[in-house]
Amino acid sequence: MLNYIENTHFQVRNFDENEIIYYSGARCDYLNLLLEGEVRGELFGENGKTIIVDIITPNNTFAEAFLFSTDAIFFVNVIAAKPSKILSI
Repeated sequence: MLNYIENTHFQVRNFDENEIIYYSGARCDYLNLLLEGEVRGELFGENGKTIIVDIITPNNTFAEAFLFSTDAIFFVNVIAAKPSKILSI
């Protein structure tokens, strides 16, 4: 098990408030864990207004449904609602 963990590719990234983390249509290649901050998933409605579809708080994963889907594509924009730190595995 330790050998597996030592050889696992991961990265910790920091994002400023309102910074785009992932754009809708981007490939989802990582499982993401929010370590600090707050992240929201949003898309644009038919009237052009922003619709918030999810708010992620620390110690929660996000985008796992996209990661394990057939296409592995984000269908929402993922944005840092507050300064955030994310672990991507």
